Amino acid sequence: MQTFLTIAAILGLTALFSYINERFLHMQQTIGLMLLALGFTLILALLNGLGLTSTFAGEQAFVTRLSLNETLLNGVLCSTTASALLSSPYVLPLRWGCSKRR
Repeated sequence: MQTFLTIAAILGLTALFSYINERFLHMQQTIGLMLLALGFTLILALLNGLGLTSTFAGEQAFVTRLSLNETLLNGVLCSTTASALLSSPYVLPLRWGCSKRR
């Protein structure tokens, strides 16, 4: 359940940051989201350094348990490769048998 709540919080923050960017900052979506996430992370790091927050211990433990190698190679790169492969104009005609041979 902790993993589900963490993912829901991340998606909720992304939606909130996207709204703030669209409404007030008027920056490109990826740049605005990155800057807002960076600012939020710096604020959380500052509060954590001052010892004011202990409520994010579960999320910090969750991120610490993630293996960067496993997450990056098995998750992100596989999905990126699959989406690039499916969107290629050269693969789909050959795979699905709908090539334009006469």
